[in-house]
Amino acid sequence: MQHPKPLPLMLEGKPHYTLSSYDPVDIDVYVPYITDSQVQSTLELMVRQEGGTMASLDDPAWVQTHFGPRQSRLSLLERARQALQSSVDEDVHLQALQQAEQKLAERLQQSVPHEYVDAQSQDLLDEVTAEFRRESMDLQQTLDSMGATKDDLVEFFHEKAQDMAECDAALMAFATARHIRMEPDQMASYLGLDDAEWEQAQRQMRAEGTLGTLMEQASLDKARNVVLHEAHVTYHHQTRAEAQALEASGQQEPHIPFDPLGSMAPHEASRGAQKGKDDSSGHPNLRLV
Repeated sequence: MQHPKPLPLMLEGKPHYTLSSYDPVDIDVYVPYITDSQVQSTLELMVRQEGGTMASLDDPAWVQTHFGPRQSRLSLLERARQALQSSVDEDVHLQALQQAEQKLAERLQQSVPHEYVDAQSQDLLDEVTAEFRRESMDLQQTLDSMGATKDDLVEFFHEKAQDMAECDAALMAFATARHIRMEPDQMASYLGLDDAEWEQAQRQMRAEGTLGTLMEQASLDKARNVVLHEAHVTYHHQTRAEAQALEASGQQEPHIPFDPLGSMAPHEASRGAQKGKDDSSGHPNLRLV
C-alpha cells in the first residue's frame, strides 16, 4: 500500500521539495517518419494559403510571384519536406523535455499543496476562456460539439495542473540540489532581448513585482535543460513501412507545421515569425473525449 506523500517544508514562505534521486533519468523518445503523402499535404496547404490550387504550380509565373524568384514545384516540395522535418525535430525535442521532467517528477518526495494546483488549474481555465473570447468563439458550443461539459474541462485542467505542478516541484528540487539558477546577466539572452531592452523590462517588472517570478521560471527552464542534457535517451525511429501502414489504416494524420510558409520567401518569413510570436503562449489541447 502506497502511503500519501507529506507536504513540503515551508522555508521563507516557499515550499522546499526533495527527490529520491538526482541521477540522470532514462527516457524513450519516438521519432516519426515523414512520408511522401505528408509532404504533399504540406505543399497543398502552402499553396492554399497563397490562394492557389495544385494546378497553380504548373504556372511558373504564379509560383515565383507567390513564393519568390527561382522557385518551382520541385523546390517547393523540398521546402515542404524541410518545414516538416523542422516541425518533427521540434516535436521530438519537446517530447524529450516532457518525458525527462515527468520521470524526474516520479522521484518527488513531497506532495504539492492543493492551493498551488488549484491556482494553476484556474490560470489554465482563464487562459483558454480568454483565448476563445479573443477569437470570438463560443466555448460552450465547442464543448458540446466534442461531447464534453464544463465539468469535463475543469477536470481536464485540474489533472494537467497537477502534472505541471509536480514537474515544477521536481525541477525546483533538482535546481536547489545542483545549485542551478539563471543569473541576471543571462536573462537578456534567455528572453531574446538586447541589453537596453532587458534593462527597460527589468524596471517595468520590478514596478509590477513580477521580476522574481520570471527569474524563478527561468531557473526552472535552465534546470529542465540540464535534466534533458544528462538524460539517458533511447530514440525509437518509426520506419517507412510502419508510417505507411498507419496512414493506410487512417490512424496517422499528416504532420503539418502550423506555419509552413515561415521558412519560405523573405516576404513570407516575417509573417511566419510574427504568427509564431503571437501563438507562443498557446493553451492545452482540448481533446477531452
